[in-house]
Amino acid sequence: MPPQKRKIRPESRAAKKVKEVPRRGRVPVGGKSEARDEQLESEEEDSDRESEDAIDDEDMETAEEKRLRLAQLYLTRLKEDEQERHKDEGGASDDDDSDDDVVEKKLTKDTLLMQGKTYNCIANSVAKASDDAVGHTIRGHQLAVTCVAVSDDETTCYSGSKDSAICKYDVETNKMVHKWPGDKNGKTGHKGHVLALAVSFDGRYLASGGVDRLINIWDTRTNALVDALRGHRDSISSLGFQMGTHQLFSASHDRTVKLWNVDEMGYMETLYGHALPISGLDILRKERAVSVAEDRTLRVWKIAEESQLILRGCIT
Repeated sequence: MPPQKRKIRPESRAAKKVKEVPRRGRVPVGGKSEARDEQLESEEEDSDRESEDAIDDEDMETAEEKRLRLAQLYLTRLKEDEQERHKDEGGASDDDDSDDDVVEKKLTKDTLLMQGKTYNCIANSVAKASDDAVGHTIRGHQLAVTCVAVSDDETTCYSGSKDSAICKYDVETNKMVHKWPGDKNGKTGHKGHVLALAVSFDGRYLASGGVDRLINIWDTRTNALVDALRGHRDSISSLGFQMGTHQLFSASHDRTVKLWNVDEMGYMETLYGHALPISGLDILRKERAVSVAEDRTLRVWKIAEESQLILRGCIT
């Protein structure tokens, strides 16, 4: 019986043709597309490897390097913004030094603004008063006026006098709307000269002090006496609220500065340093106070740091 020939399936023939090695550099059918696919796969692998390397570099970046990179990016964007602004204004210099100066001024201004130390020049934008403008005189006291205070919204004004009274005025109508008379017993008003006034930032509280060594807190909405703060051993010479709070600073001829919490109507702290009676006090944006006294010194009280800066006047 003659031997039978083995049949080969069509699939196996195609597989053998694919496995055949082309001769003399010929590219088999479909070779170009396969080569292109291999090239694309290699490029994708390279891009993936580069992205992984970039991620590894970011992961290995230290905090100092990241801070430096972000700062350089911020300066570059800031310089580009300033150049565009100058171009819009009509004429900017492309000089690097001028750009650096502009960036430096911008950064300095932003820093001062964050610290609350910036100053804005508004003299050119303020309207000049007309020659016909005349100030108004409002009468209400029987003796000399010793102190005044104006609310932040500039609608209400207060005045204290040697007649122990405090007057409240409407700035728009130029009329007195209320008067707190003095009290010989010191229960419903001051006993003696009123020497200092201060209004809180929201206009809710009015603080007054005088020779009776009391700090009276008045509710401006009801015109009632809320409470009297005691602690000074001599006349109250100056008062001031910290901006944005109800913390009250008081200066006295007893050479001390005291800090009060008006919300709680309580005493907080006493600052010592002046050798003679304190004549003036003002409050900065931060928790700091500035006082001057007859000892010819100006002191900046840093409450949070528990320290003070002393500036001495010249001796003649």
